Amino acid sequence: MSWEAFLRKIADDFGLSTGQTGVFLIRFNEENKGRRDSDVKKLVEAQLSLDAEAYKKRKTEIYAKFEWGKQNPDGCQTLENAGPQKHKRLLEWLEDKYEDFSATQVVTELQTTFDWASACQTKLENQVEDRLLRRKATEYGFEVDVHVGLGLVERKRQQRRNQTDRTSLYELTDPSAKGKSYGHQQFLSEVIGQPPTGKNKHIAIVGEPGAGKTTLLVAIAQHLINQKSKPEALPIFIPLAGLQGKPLKEYILEEWLPDTVRLVDPTANIAELQESFQQWLYQHPIWLLLDAVDEMGETLPAKALSGIQSQLTDGLGQVRVALTCRLNVWDASLSNPLVGFDTYKTQEFEPDQIQEFICRWFEQA
Repeated sequence: MSWEAFLRKIADDFGLSTGQTGVFLIRFNEENKGRRDSDVKKLVEAQLSLDAEAYKKRKTEIYAKFEWGKQNPDGCQTLENAGPQKHKRLLEWLEDKYEDFSATQVVTELQTTFDWASACQTKLENQVEDRLLRRKATEYGFEVDVHVGLGLVERKRQQRRNQTDRTSLYELTDPSAKGKSYGHQQFLSEVIGQPPTGKNKHIAIVGEPGAGKTTLLVAIAQHLINQKSKPEALPIFIPLAGLQGKPLKEYILEEWLPDTVRLVDPTANIAELQESFQQWLYQHPIWLLLDAVDEMGETLPAKALSGIQSQLTDGLGQVRVALTCRLNVWDASLSNPLVGFDTYKTQEFEPDQIQEFICRWFEQA
């Protein structure tokens, strides 16, 4: 939408009269919005046949229409008591509104022209199939859908490495304390399916090799895809071993996105979708599912964690992150460089889960 069309729309939204709209469109059009008021006044007087007093009166009325108040909660909050700065304040507010509106238009167009939810699901299925072919649990390849429970980690303050009992770092506290144990579905609905309630919006899932971390991350992705009421919460599943030194944002736009689009529509214009997707990435709470920090190829575990931290603040907007990591990497440093993460540790199988796993494995076989 052009700037002039936007001005007409917002004049209508805020109930400007025909006379007020005429002054508003001239005063804030592309050519005049940065000019001195005395220069624009002559144009208004000439084009609308208004004298100086009528022009001043209509400007006052326009500012009143846009000024924030209880009856006008969408108005400009900086107009009140702005004095001679009113034009500047309203112009800044209008430009911010126009930028937000344009971004929304891009996102809406992206939603209607390309089915990202379907694309993410297709890409995820492709990744899972590829992973199963490369990493079968047994020589038969029978994979079953049995998930371990999760516990919210109550991390004890580490002072000196030789004074830290590493086995106690992840002990669940008494139920009345902050620590809490989650079943699989409970975790998906209460932790993944809800907005963050504390200061941390990201999630780390840590555990020993083979504890089911990747399986859980795939389950999170599928849960997000199935949330039809929140189509913007798309999952981007990234095995970190595949980054090969590329920054996350670059990898998403240059590797993940083209591969994903081609799976759904080989004829799609990749360049246009890349541009649109950057707006989506910045505007919406997309879930970035990062699998296996320990497989990034860094010589020092702390370097891998620091690399993730720096990239989360580099143009990734509102994304939320769920990552998986082995315990030995997550606990390699006394001070973990990743901030903004709630940490969950995979728990041991319960006896009934062991029984279920055995029974279902033989059913598959």
